[in-house]
Amino acid sequence: CELNIDSNYRNGNVINMVSEVTVALCAPALSCIHSIVTPTVDEITNFMLAVPYLTGLQQLYADGPNDHILLPLLSQYCKKLESVNIRHSSYATPTELLQLTQNCQYLHSIHTYNDDFYSDELVIGLAKRCPNLQKLVLSTPAEMNTITDRSLLALSEHCPYLQELVLNQCIYLTETAVLQFIQQCKYLYKLVLRDTVAVSYTHLTLPTNRE
Repeated sequence: CELNIDSNYRNGNVINMVSEVTVALCAPALSCIHSIVTPTVDEITNFMLAVPYLTGLQQLYADGPNDHILLPLLSQYCKKLESVNIRHSSYATPTELLQLTQNCQYLHSIHTYNDDFYSDELVIGLAKRCPNLQKLVLSTPAEMNTITDRSLLALSEHCPYLQELVLNQCIYLTETAVLQFIQQCKYLYKLVLRDTVAVSYTHLTLPTNRE
């Protein structure tokens, strides 16, 4: 399916009408798309027209300057989303991510690369909205962030199926909270934290296998 519009059409109304018809004709094919990367260009008109037909979307890679506009739109129509990856170049904010998780109940994997996503407010919000969360990876080059024990406790309370957690730059986490988190999340098999969080006792407490 081609979503390009003939550049000879200069009247705005004609362009919109032609593009909408073209997109509608491609609806069956669009509904079969399982994975997309958001546009890295400023012009997103055609992409926005296609969003209502992306009903089978499962994986989203946010990588563009207009993601703060696109994520709320995707949250309305892409209810089968399972995985969201917000890359460093994305202009999406924690607010849009939380809105997306509120509407997409099947989300189980979230990965972000932006410093703005390193906060208790976001992690706690994700924990409360994503009971089926299995993977949460917050990657950032920042050496310090504000995530505290509150985030771990929220994850241990609301996300019992969590299998993988990466918070490798958190300096405010305590070993007590880490141990409680490990005990509550029975399916956990990968945990990446700052080296100073855990001491030898924590490693001795980690289970050797998961059923």
